[in-house]
Amino acid sequence: MAQTHFPMSNSKLMAGAAAPAAKELHKLWENDEMIREGFRHHGCLLKWADKMVGVPCMANVSKNSHVLVIFCDYFCPQQTGPKAPRIGFIRAQVRRVQHMAWDGTDMYR
Repeated sequence: MAQTHFPMSNSKLMAGAAAPAAKELHKLWENDEMIREGFRHHGCLLKWADKMVGVPCMANVSKNSHVLVIFCDYFCPQQTGPKAPRIGFIRAQVRRVQHMAWDGTDMYR
């Protein structure tokens, strides 16, 4: 069984933990205390630099690095070549995080 190292995340996942099953990105985000609490406090997954909402720039990458590292830990091991992530999949995962945050459910129940 392949094992993955999640180097920069604060999640409960540990080095050597099994790679997450497909379509469980929302659980990785929800399982991370910093992301979960930020989402519940601010109501959104991503943060934006002043006057740079929705703009792909290094300031926004920096503000969202924790979310992006977990995304890359999930997405990159599944790829065998250059490929962009499907936007519809990402949106569906964010909606699942929203649902979990708004109804108070999480991975520990």
